[in-house]
Amino acid sequence: MQCKAKSKRSGERCKKDAVHGGEVCHIHGGKSLKGIAAPNYQGKGYSKYIPVGLLDTYNDFAADTDKLALDNQIALVDTYAAQLIESLGDYSSPELWEQLQAQIVEYKKAPKDEKPELLIYIFETIEAGASYVSKWDTLHKAMEQRRKLVVDERKRRIEMEQMIPVDQAMLLMAALLESVRQNVSDRDALTAIQADFIRYTGTVRQHQLNDAD
Repeated sequence: MQCKAKSKRSGERCKKDAVHGGEVCHIHGGKSLKGIAAPNYQGKGYSKYIPVGLLDTYNDFAADTDKLALDNQIALVDTYAAQLIESLGDYSSPELWEQLQAQIVEYKKAPKDEKPELLIYIFETIEAGASYVSKWDTLHKAMEQRRKLVVDERKRRIEMEQMIPVDQAMLLMAALLESVRQNVSDRDALTAIQADFIRYTGTVRQHQLNDAD
């Protein structure tokens, strides 16, 4: 694409090609280091510590307008829980204990030359039981994490429903001001109310700009 920069002397657009992936040519700073790679980079928050290779991913997450939603995290925990349940297999804890008891009985009855092989089965059953218990413990932790995420998401949705967009707030304030103008005849009072309105409107606008940044 053509360089978007303009000549300071003629005011005409530069006729050179922009550098690959940029909007200006190398003469107008197309090859200058940008973002975190720039020597004078002043990042906000954690962005100044992000490695260059991860900066694009960081910016994508930072620009996500719905990043406070927890639906994806809940879905991820659900997927993990389903995988854990599937990995439990066909055994249950009582069945493993019954199998282990039966193997021990066989071990006691068996001749000495058969005991080593039976002992291997006993160890394998014990390991399977330990793994089964460990998976259930992990599953319980995952479900507790899911419960907390659901509670947080429910609170977030309630808070979002209780908030009104800035544009609607501005319209409401304008309507209130018009109502005051029609019903208040004291000029000093109107002047004071008008000043308060301008001050509050500026505060709302500043919050809007901060959110945009």
